[in-house]
Amino acid sequence: MKVVRNYLMVALLSTLILSSAEATTVVIQDNYIGATANEAADIGKDVIGAPGRYSVDRMEVTTNASGFTVSIFSNFYDNVGYLGIQLGDLFVSTNGWNPFGPAPYVNDNKNNGEQWEYALVLDNHGASAPVTGQNMIGASGSLNVYNVINSNIISSYLNGGTGYRLDQETQYNPNAGQSPQASLASGTWSIIDAPGEMDELRFSLSAVALGNAGLLSFLTNQLGLHWTMTCGNDVIEGQTPEPSTMFLLGAAVLGGISRRRKAA
Repeated sequence: MKVVRNYLMVALLSTLILSSAEATTVVIQDNYIGATANEAADIGKDVIGAPGRYSVDRMEVTTNASGFTVSIFSNFYDNVGYLGIQLGDLFVSTNGWNPFGPAPYVNDNKNNGEQWEYALVLDNHGASAPVTGQNMIGASGSLNVYNVINSNIISSYLNGGTGYRLDQETQYNPNAGQSPQASLASGTWSIIDAPGEMDELRFSLSAVALGNAGLLSFLTNQLGLHWTMTCGNDVIEGQTPEPSTMFLLGAAVLGGISRRRKAA
């Protein structure tokens, strides 16, 4: 009977969260520039190189009873591999967002900006794509969540090339230290064709995975987020607003139920 009541409570709270969070999708426009171009002519530019190849338009962050989804809209996904440039991982702060300097943050980089708590790491960054570029629309795979150790962050780079942005967080290597890090939770990613506009790279984590890993802060906290390709030619970074009180209450109770069921 207790198990039945718990399931009924989960269903009721899920309905409350969904109904109270119909507008849970937050749009973060690309109003961030970030430091630092490696060539003087590119300093202060939002997009380094060809905008038709590297531009990032926006990030859409959705939190609800199903979980946590971040979609990044860019025209880069049909150019993966060009000059060796790969997909980046997603960096998340669960205690707000603290970039360096005033907007549009032209001096902000990984050495002076936000200290990220988590990285969502793709299992396929497009490393095998030809240097002439490859269309990865339709590709998908798994991702893993790791606590961020700053020394494991891979900075922006362009092998043997010029015209890129220095010192931006691009990927995360959980195996860089003396002992590999354990994944906290797993999810999925996919690249989706968006006809008539920029295509979508979607990172997804279920509420169940987050709850089991003790990561309900992804659903209940104000978040900072950061993404770019490995050259850092266009970086998007920003924050979500504070979640609603009803959503916080529902997610907290759901987390408590999840923990009790796990302990039982």
